[in-house]
Amino acid sequence: MDEAERLNEETRTFRPTNELRSAMTRAQEGSESGALLYVDLDRFKPVNDEFGHETGDALLVAVAERLDRCTRDTDIVARLGGDEFAVLLVCAEAEDIERVAERIVAAFSEPIAIDGHRLHLGVSIGRSVYPLDAEDADGLLRHADAAMFVDKRVHKAERLVLQQRPAAA
Repeated sequence: MDEAERLNEETRTFRPTNELRSAMTRAQEGSESGALLYVDLDRFKPVNDEFGHETGDALLVAVAERLDRCTRDTDIVARLGGDEFAVLLVCAEAEDIERVAERIVAAFSEPIAIDGHRLHLGVSIGRSVYPLDAEDADGLLRHADAAMFVDKRVHKAERLVLQQRPAAA
């Protein structure tokens, strides 16, 4: 089994409508909230370009495993496609959402070792809370995706500022 097949086996193909609707039904029945974290990998494309798709596929498997270690037992980690993942937090309060998001950011501040390479990725995360941001699966995905792009722009601007600072003498 090659890495791409293993990745698809280990991280379910995300069926947003079914998974989200099921979670939203549970949340409605229990008057609880839930959340969707839309996780996009920063600096993934250069890995594929420089080291090849086999290394990229192995990296995606490692990313899924790392994301899974950042979540609670009740949460669902799934690959949306490409270098995008979703983390569905079931029955999550604001502090749960932030705690999981902070764990994810911290986990990706460390390099990932693949095929003898130490690969440095970052993540951009968009958050969407049910029922605050949307009351249906498509709305949650759209909101989280839009929030992820805001996060990506903010981090890109922060990196530019850091690069432009003069070196300390």
